[in-house]
Amino acid sequence: MNRILIALSAFLLLAAPLHARMFVDLYGGANDAGDAGILLGGGISAGWDLSHGLAFLVRPEYYGATEDGGKPAETVRALGMLTAGLQYARQLGERPLFWTASAGMGGACFYEQGP
Repeated sequence: MNRILIALSAFLLLAAPLHARMFVDLYGGANDAGDAGILLGGGISAGWDLSHGLAFLVRPEYYGATEDGGKPAETVRALGMLTAGLQYARQLGERPLFWTASAGMGGACFYEQGP
């Protein structure tokens, strides 16, 4: 009996994501890194529906800049960020408009190499 319950539980847990909806957004932008200047880049936002209107989001981003490329005084700057969280979306009437609210946490890493 225990084996049947374990097998049934595993099947239900593994089959649940099969009907889930996934969405992906690509974006680009500029990040003002203060004294390091403006870094250009972008990222991808991927989300998976958990229930009606609620989704899990992951947003990795990368921004970078190079000054004096190919010269001895070359300076490379890069900024990487990763955010994960939840997003709630509610459709406004019958129109394809949504009100969204999201909350998440993440981290960032800044890298600079040069003289």
